[in-house]
Amino acid sequence: MYFSSFTTLIVFAYAAITCSGSLLEARNATVASKLAAMKEFLATIDPSEVTYLGDSERVINGLQPLAPDTVTVVYCSIVSSGLCGGSCTTYVGGPTCLSAPNTNCLSATGNVAFCDRGGCGGSCHNYASCGTHLQGSFCDTPGTASILVPSGE
Repeated sequence: MYFSSFTTLIVFAYAAITCSGSLLEARNATVASKLAAMKEFLATIDPSEVTYLGDSERVINGLQPLAPDTVTVVYCSIVSSGLCGGSCTTYVGGPTCLSAPNTNCLSATGNVAFCDRGGCGGSCHNYASCGTHLQGSFCDTPGTASILVPSGE
């Protein structure tokens, strides 16, 4: 009896480790895909309309690796014909509340929350529950005033 219980425990532990590795690999592939889409999107925007916070320009352009606990967010001021554009800001970093007045669309590598008041207050909605998807993994977020960035883990 002890042997079969121990064997079962080992099998479950191995399965858990294997699955968590697969989940991490899937997350990394998704993040890499979204970063590539963000880089492609930013290449279409007039450089004078893009603000890079911190090291976000280096990360987006592949000059600096993305730390595993960070989230990348691109947020912009205009939605037109299903496209996000206008003045855009990029952020790469850990948990924070971004002041984002006049934001109407965003894309992120993590499940950020976009809020209708400053200081990440008021009514907030999760990126993962986006109601209106735009081209290039962007979400229509009219009336956004701040963005709550979680840990990227």
